[in-house]
Amino acid sequence: MEIYILDPELSVVGVVTKYNAVIWKDIFDEPGTFRASFLFTDKLNAILKRGNILYKTDELQAGVINYK
Repeated sequence: MEIYILDPELSVVGVVTKYNAVIWKDIFDEPGTFRASFLFTDKLNAILKRGNILYKTDELQAGVINYK
C-alpha cells in the first residue's frame, strides 16, 4: 500500500511506502479517524504537518492531519 501525502490544495508532496502501522477507524454517521506511525526522517517530518492529507491508495481513503 502506498500513502500519498497531499497539501491542502491537493498537490502531492510525498509518497510513503514504508511505515510501522496505519490504522483507520471508519464510523458510519460521522468522519472516522486514523493513526499512523512512520520511521522518522527529516523529509517526512517536514511534509507530515497539520492540514496536509494522507491518501491511502488501496482503499481510496483520505484523512486530514490534525496533530502529530
